[in-house]
Amino acid sequence: MFETGVGKTVWYHYSATQTRQIRVSTAGSSFDTVVAAWRNPTLGNFTDGYCSDDEEDLLTSDVTFPVAAGETYMIQIGGYVDPDAPGDTPESGTLHVSITALGTLTTSTTGSGTVTSDVAGISCGTDCTEDYPSGTRLRLTATAAPGFGFDRWTDQCAGIVTPTCFFEVQTSINNAGATFVDCSPRPNVGVNVGKNGDGRLKVTVTPGAGLLKSIQINPANAVVDVVGGPASLAGTYTPAGGAAQVVLLLARQAASGSAQAGMAVTDACGLWSTLAGAGKNPNNWTPGP
Repeated sequence: MFETGVGKTVWYHYSATQTRQIRVSTAGSSFDTVVAAWRNPTLGNFTDGYCSDDEEDLLTSDVTFPVAAGETYMIQIGGYVDPDAPGDTPESGTLHVSITALGTLTTSTTGSGTVTSDVAGISCGTDCTEDYPSGTRLRLTATAAPGFGFDRWTDQCAGIVTPTCFFEVQTSINNAGATFVDCSPRPNVGVNVGKNGDGRLKVTVTPGAGLLKSIQINPANAVVDVVGGPASLAGTYTPAGGAAQVVLLLARQAASGSAQAGMAVTDACGLWSTLAGAGKNPNNWTPGP
């Protein structure tokens, strides 16, 4: 059953309760090991075999294989025997065995950019899939290509619009996608100013590309309310999960004079500075259209 020789074997019986990947390792053992696993509960009647002799030039072994819920697997571990040396004695010593449930993390990109993980394994666009022990916590980082900007995460990182997603690998589905948008040339942020019908200005701000991630308000003789957000804002508003638009209501703080709000808008392409307001003409501030 082995391409290499093996002796002094010990057998383990593994009954799968979930469909997933598992890893059998003899790391930490004091001798040259060989590991094999088969799907079938009956000795001598094996199917779908997996075998490992030396893992990455080490004498210990590491084999990863898929298991299906309800199936039974036999795992054989023994000492290495040189098949080309008749009478060779099997390796022996202290044996350490670990059986670890794995989860497969699959990443993807839309637009031009990459996703990398702080725990080695993911470097997508080239390597977008990796098996990790269940419960592994890692940091995924999205990096836009030149001329592009990071917009948002999708799948199990959905709702995050910063370039970092912290991810815990499960034994079930693990997907994370990053969306990048074209920023060359830089699309204009949209600012539409009209009357709100109550003596205030209605200012609708839309991103130039992707989602609007934050807007910093610097009012001058103005009181600025965010529709669906904070009132009397003089600072930064960050819509949860980004927004397709932000609507501001702008009133004069004093009864006369002009009023305006400087705005530093951040969308998928970065920062855009603009302003909105109206002069002191009373017609600008009267109720009605």
